[in-house]
Amino acid sequence: MLARSARSYNRCAQTGAPFFLIIFAIALSTAAPLSASCGGTTVCTNITDFRTCLSATGTGTSCTLSNACAPVAGINACPQSNVWQLLNTSPVSNQLCAGGTCTAELVVSRSHLTIQGQGSGSTTTTLQRGAKPHQIMLAASPGLSNLTITNLHIDGNNQLWTWENSHANLESFLTTCTGSNLCHEVNLNNTATAAVYDVIFENSTRNALEFYGSNVTVEYNTFISGLDGAVVATGDTTIGYPTGYLITGNDIGSSSPASGYRGGAIGANGGSGTISNNSLIWNASGDVDGRDIGNQPGSGGQIGIQIKASDVTVTGNTIDGGAYLNGGNMAPPYPPTGTTVLINYGIEIDVCSVSCYLSGNTAKNHGVSGYWIGAGSAPIVTLNDETATSNKIHGIIVDGESTSKGVLIEGGSATNNGGWKWFNGSSDPTGYGVFVQAGANDNTCVQSNVTLSPNTSGAICGIAGMNGNEKTCDPSPGTNYYQKSSCP
Repeated sequence: MLARSARSYNRCAQTGAPFFLIIFAIALSTAAPLSASCGGTTVCTNITDFRTCLSATGTGTSCTLSNACAPVAGINACPQSNVWQLLNTSPVSNQLCAGGTCTAELVVSRSHLTIQGQGSGSTTTTLQRGAKPHQIMLAASPGLSNLTITNLHIDGNNQLWTWENSHANLESFLTTCTGSNLCHEVNLNNTATAAVYDVIFENSTRNALEFYGSNVTVEYNTFISGLDGAVVATGDTTIGYPTGYLITGNDIGSSSPASGYRGGAIGANGGSGTISNNSLIWNASGDVDGRDIGNQPGSGGQIGIQIKASDVTVTGNTIDGGAYLNGGNMAPPYPPTGTTVLINYGIEIDVCSVSCYLSGNTAKNHGVSGYWIGAGSAPIVTLNDETATSNKIHGIIVDGESTSKGVLIEGGSATNNGGWKWFNGSSDPTGYGVFVQAGANDNTCVQSNVTLSPNTSGAICGIAGMNGNEKTCDPSPGTNYYQKSSCP
C-alpha cells in the first residue's frame, strides 16, 4: 500500500496535480483495508469479521455469514464447503446465562440486528461445534432488543462425547455441561423482541435454543435431534422470566430415522406465553437405556410446563410419542434387558402458577400417556377439545399429588389407549381414557361431552389408595369426578 501511494504521489507531482488530489489519493489507498469488513449488504467471508460485525462496533443492520467456508488455523475448520467448524480458541467469557455465567463462541452485542447465513437446503451456511470445551455457540448479550436469527444451520455436534455408546458416556457429557457450564447452541439472554425462524438445529447438546426476555418468537424452525431440549423458555429470580413468547410452527423430531430430543421438545420453564401449531415426534424418549438424562426411570413430556411457568396457552399442536417406532413393551424389569423402554408423555404440567389452557392438541402414541397433570399444577388447568389416542398406559393422567384446585376436561376424546405394562412392574390399573390418582378426585371434572370409548380397560378410573398403592378403581370417587353436563 505504501508503494502504491508513493507511485500515485509521483504521478501527481509529474503532472503538476494540486495538493488536495495528492491527499485524496493517499486517503483512498489507506482506506483499502476496510473492504475486508462486513455488515449490511457486505457478506462476512471469515469468522473474525463476522465476530466484529456482531460486536458493539459492528455496522449495518445485518450480519451475513457466507456459505463458502474459509479455514483459518485455530479459528475454524471447514469439514464441508458450507460448514464453519468453530474451534474454541477465543470464546468470550462471562456471558449471563440462566444459573450463572458461561462462555460463548459468537456474541451479539448490539440491538436492531439480523444474523443470517446464505444458501438454502444442503448449501445453507452451517455453524458447527468443534470442541468439547464449547459452551454457547451463539449468544446475545443481556438487554438487547429487536434481534432476528434466520437462514442458518446450527450443528451442536454432540457426537464429540460419543454419548450414544453408553449411559456412562452420556453421564460424562452431563458432568461436562452442567451448572454454569451449559452447552447450549443459541442463548438469548434477557432479550426483548427477538425472532428465530427458518433455522435448522441438529445434534444439539443441552438445549438447542434457550431464551429469557419479553416477546420472543420462535417459528418455522426444524429441530432434528438432541440430548436435552429443543426450545426452552426459562429464567431465574435474578434475570426474571420470559413474557409474551410465541413458539409456533416448528418441526421437532423425526420418524425416519427415529430421532428427537431426548429430554423433551419444548420446555415452558418460566413465565408466560403461547405454544401453538408445532409438530412433535419421538421426543422425551430418555437415553439409550430408557432412562432420562438424569439417570432416572423415564423422561417426561414432549411439551413440559414446569418450574416457574405462570400463564401458558397450548393450542393446535400435533404430538406423536413414537411408540410404534419403539418395538418394545413397558414390561419389567427396569432397566430393561434387550428392550428399549419408552417412558414419555405428550404434555406434562407440573407447575403453572396462574393458569394453563390446552385446546385442540392431539397427543398420541406415547409410552405412558398423552397428558400428565402433575404435582403442583395451576389453580385451574383446562383441557378443551383435546385428543388423547393410542397412548400405551392411559389417555390422561391426573397425578394424586396435584395441588390444582380444578382440572377441567371439556370436549374432545380419550380413546384407544392402553396395551403396555408399567415399566416398573406396578400392578396399577392401565388402559383408561382418564386415570385420576388418589387426592385429585374431588378436584377433577370430566364433562359428559368427552368421548371415552373405546379403551382397553374402560372410560374413567378413580383411585382410592394413596400414591404408590393404587391397585383398584374406586367405585365411588369424588363428588366432582363423574362425567357432568358442565364443569364448574
